[in-house]
Formats: sequence, structure tokens, C-alpha cells
Amino acid sequence: MTAFREALINPRFLPEKSRDLISESERLMLGLIFQCGTLTQAELTAELPLSQQSISRMTTALESRGMLKRGARRSNGRRGQPSGEVGLDPDFAYSIGLSLRADSLSGTIVDFAGNARASSSVQPDQMSRVAVLDCARSLLSELTKTASVDSAKIFGVGLATTGFRVKQNAQFNPPPSLEDFALIDLEAVFAQALNLPVWAENDGKAATLAEIMNGVGRNCSDFAYFYIATGVGGGFAMDGKLVTGKHGNAGEFVGILPIDDYAFPNLELLRNMLVEDGLHFANVNEMVQNYDEEWPAIGRWIQTVSPSLSLMASATAAILDTELIVLGGMIPRDLAQRLIPEIGFFDINRRAVQRPRAQIVYKQCHGDATSTGAALLPLSHKFFTYC
Repeated sequence: MTAFREALINPRFLPEKSRDLISESERLMLGLIFQCGTLTQAELTAELPLSQQSISRMTTALESRGMLKRGARRSNGRRGQPSGEVGLDPDFAYSIGLSLRADSLSGTIVDFAGNARASSSVQPDQMSRVAVLDCARSLLSELTKTASVDSAKIFGVGLATTGFRVKQNAQFNPPPSLEDFALIDLEAVFAQALNLPVWAENDGKAATLAEIMNGVGRNCSDFAYFYIATGVGGGFAMDGKLVTGKHGNAGEFVGILPIDDYAFPNLELLRNMLVEDGLHFANVNEMVQNYDEEWPAIGRWIQTVSPSLSLMASATAAILDTELIVLGGMIPRDLAQRLIPEIGFFDINRRAVQRPRAQIVYKQCHGDATSTGAALLPLSHKFFTYC
């Protein structure tokens, strides 16, 4: 292991200190390559505010550190030697994301290029701190083994949790089932248990980050993300970056709804409707795993939640003017596609001309968006300026 990599993954290096191991120019280059896949040095020079000589030196330096690798040469249609492509070396390092839900824990391991290598979930006997941390340790071991990854190359853990942030030092206010994790420094608690640096974020914003880096964000720099799961949350991207806000809670779109007048558009409501129909699932995760498009309750759920989502979408479009509104979280594709046509926008059609509206689409990031986004948190904090 190189001294550089050892410095990156050594738990003694706090996140803010380890950031200094890579220059801002290098972070900018790595972020652009992450976003585009592979680029030639000519393309890097055209896209980055750096000289050709600087690009060449940085490419060589990052390759020597094991972060970049050279690919095939590509002709640009001009005379002379074709330009060589450079891309991220996926096996340089790995990151693990954990999603702490109200009733379960899921995890994903991603490589340096952001590819998900393995995912899994566990159902602790109880959501106590002791039980969850024990499951987290087991989950890390399982993911590392399943992905055939050298544990020494895991440089950090991202943690996504339900609930809003109350302080900047990773304190969140989750639902009652996560009482043992309420109003404590989650980064410190999980870092001590896992012996790795930990970055914590709200689940809606973690899923938004996944969409920025591995979903619609590859082609759209401004979008809002409606996170629909056991609860409702969200986040939004502006100029390709996750917006967190002064208190870390930007994108809590459900706060638009008057509590007593509008139904919360979450999947727990659908699960309760299924109970009325005689179908019982232990939790939302089990319901999603057994989703059946023929359930009669689906129609009732869409009719109940569409006014709420219409208000959220209208306010979001009017205030943020994003290109897209993404329906994501744990909502199944079929359910989202049936819901989208029922979401309306409130507007005044002056002179029979509508204000340009955001398009509502289903998420593009595959797999468990929350744990994937959590796994991308260490990458975004340590390596990639653009996000």
C-alpha cells in the first residue's frame, strides 16, 4: 500500500484533514472525470480552467498515486497522434454506505468510480444502538466479502439516516423508533464502532447525491428530488451541486404541506391501506419487495396523495424553477409512473401562455438510492469538488 493511500484510509485522519491530501485542482479534475467517465487530456484542458502543462503534470501525478489509469487512444479528427484517454481506476479505493431507516439497515459498497459492487440489508431484532451497531459491523464484513474487496482499501463510510438535522455536527431528529440515535453525534458514534471515518447525512439528501453523481445529474444540473419511503423528504441540486442550506435541511419539501389538511405522501400510508384490504407487511421495505401492481389500494393511495404532491411540486417549481422533479426513494417504478400524470401544477395561464414547468420523472440511479448516496458521501467530500 502506498503512503498516500494509507494516509487516505487511516481512521486517525479526520475528514477535514484528509481533504488536504489532494489539491483543489486535482479534486476538480477527478470530479470532471467521474462525471464524464473517460476524457482525453485535450478535453480536460478545454473543460478545466488550467493550462495544458498543469493538466499533463496532474494527470501523471494522479496516475502515479493509482487514482487514474490510461485507456485507449482516441482520434479527434485532426492530424497528429490520437489523444490518450484517462479515467478513474475503480480499484483505487472503496467506500461503504449505510442507510439507517426507521425499521432496518441497508448497505452498499462502491468503488472509486462510483460503481455499486454489492448491496445488502438486515433487519435488527430491535433498533437499539447496540443492535444496530452490531449489524453495521456485520454488514461491512459481508459487503467486503461479497464484493471481493481488500478491506484495507475501504477509506470511509457514509451514513444516511431519516430525520432532519438539528446541528452541523451530525445530530439528527429521527422518528421514535430510532430513539437511541436521536440528537447524538452519529459520525462519532459510528466511527468509533466501525473504526473508519464516517460522514452522516439525511436520507433524502443522500439519495439526491446519488442522483447527482449516478443518475439524472449526469445530464441535468438543476433538479429537485422527492424522497418517498416510510416518510417523505428530499433534496435539490443547483449547478450540479447538492444544496444543504444554512441548517443542513434544504429540500424538506414536505414542510410545504399544512399538517392537518394534506396527507403525507409516503409509502407507510400505502402499507396501512393494504392492511385495510387484508394484506399485512411487517414494514415498508417488505411491502416494496413484494410490490404487486394489481393491488386495489394503489388507486386509493394515488388519489389520496396526489393533492399533496401537486402542492409540493407547484411550490417547488415556482420557487426553485428546476428543470426536473425526480420521484425517488423507495417508490417502485410502476407506482411512480402511475402517480406522475396525477400530479398537477397550480398556475395562472395569462394570455393563454403557461409558465415553463419542471418535468416530473422517475429516478435514474439504480439499486438502493439511499445507501448508494451514502457510499458516495466520502467520495464527494474527499475527492470530487464538483459535487
